[in-house]
Amino acid sequence: MSVFTFELSLNHVWQAGHTQIYPELVKMAADGLVRAEAEGARGRKTYTVTEEGRRQLRGWMVEHVPASTIRSEIALQAFLLPLLERDEAIEVIERIRAGFAASG
Repeated sequence: MSVFTFELSLNHVWQAGHTQIYPELVKMAADGLVRAEAEGARGRKTYTVTEEGRRQLRGWMVEHVPASTIRSEIALQAFLLPLLERDEAIEVIERIRAGFAASG
């Protein structure tokens, strides 16, 4: 996902500037969560999520209860639901729904 793609997709639920995205990508690469797939002009890199990155993302989606903050983890998890298996996605939606029901 390029910064441009990020701005057209995730930016409406999770704002992050270039100064946040690139250092985080470097950190994620060092942690083995993504890898630079290709390098283009002016050092531009395209990153791919590794299996470990997918495993950790899946764990966050399935196990983490999102907080209701300005950066909406609820909206972010909803946006990323297609990354999960159908049954897992339904469980995430049910957990979010139950949280709303409990809060009145």
